[in-house]
Amino acid sequence: MRYETTRGEAKEARWLHVKGGHLLSYRDAEGSYAVRLERDRVLMVRRGAVSLTQVFAAGKSQDLVLRAYGRELPVRAETKSVEVSVGESGGRSRVLFDLAYADGVLQSVDLVFQWVRPS
Repeated sequence: MRYETTRGEAKEARWLHVKGGHLLSYRDAEGSYAVRLERDRVLMVRRGAVSLTQVFAAGKSQDLVLRAYGRELPVRAETKSVEVSVGESGGRSRVLFDLAYADGVLQSVDLVFQWVRPS
């Protein structure tokens, strides 16, 4: 069984059905991820050179600390929309959000997690 991300092979990938949602975990070239998907929100924990814990829910804003390459950067995240769909053969989540950095730089992000159950 092989899993891929946009950055290459995903190692140690797991997809589990858990109470209230689904849990996707994997490692790739940039770090390790744990992603909990619920009907109307997504929780992502990323650890590696860049570390971040974020809850995505439509209309939710939160102040975060992005830990990147030995520095801590304050950032404000505003989630625009969250779409989650899960079926027997796999699932997909798409999150649109903006990151506003302390220096005034604004970054719009389109984040997709997609997986397919092996047949």
